[in-house]
Amino acid sequence: MVSWWNCFVCFFSSFAGFYFQPILAMPIESNFRVLNFTSATDVLFLNINTNNVENSKNQSSVRITKFPKAGILHQYDESKVDKKGPRLNGFTTQVFSWASKVIRFSSQNSTCGTECQSWNNSICKCGLDEGSASQILGPPDAYPTYAETNKGWTLGGADDGIEFIELEFSFEIYITSLELYEVFKPGAVYRISTTSNYKDDPFVHCTKPGLSDIPECSQNSTWETLWSKPKEFLMIGAEKANIFEPPICLRKEKTKIIRIDLSEFP
Repeated sequence: MVSWWNCFVCFFSSFAGFYFQPILAMPIESNFRVLNFTSATDVLFLNINTNNVENSKNQSSVRITKFPKAGILHQYDESKVDKKGPRLNGFTTQVFSWASKVIRFSSQNSTCGTECQSWNNSICKCGLDEGSASQILGPPDAYPTYAETNKGWTLGGADDGIEFIELEFSFEIYITSLELYEVFKPGAVYRISTTSNYKDDPFVHCTKPGLSDIPECSQNSTWETLWSKPKEFLMIGAEKANIFEPPICLRKEKTKIIRIDLSEFP
């Protein structure tokens, strides 16, 4: 079952896990050493080719485990004339952001009545900030208390099929980790995904599948999975507040949009 799930969300970026933009063909299998730099102005660009298992596009990642003893290491930035992005100095620089905007949701619990439980209903007389979905934004104010609370996103109903919420963060970063603060009935999340090209209309009234009197939310955006779990393996977590930090798939593009999908328990 999905029973009044409450959640807050934050994502992180770390320059210790970063991406090289390919510009020269130079296959690398594991450790490597570069010799014969002839001047202090020599520059080496690295190209690493792999395949994305979801869409077969080239997508590569590099994690630095040992920094060079000489020279300067930069992240590649196509927009710069000299192609030099942030300098990597051997220290992990972590950037984090709390969700700042709700793009769409499948349902929410609202004190304003059932007309406000679906997304963008014109007859709902309450603002978005008066529904529970907006409570997912910003730092958690319920964690670590375990309770059914109005201080987190609460679904429109329990045991009611598939649910989702789409969120925007205040700036784009490379996601290296993500935290979900679950304060009631944890364990219902089965997929977390992102997109760099959002194509759905957030101004259309819609909801989740199966409600004949309300249009189903469109699915025009192409989402890349950061983490997923088969729905049949979902189970209710321990009766305590939980920080869910799944191992995510790294991607080479920055993003500031994520989608969280939930399902009722089998």
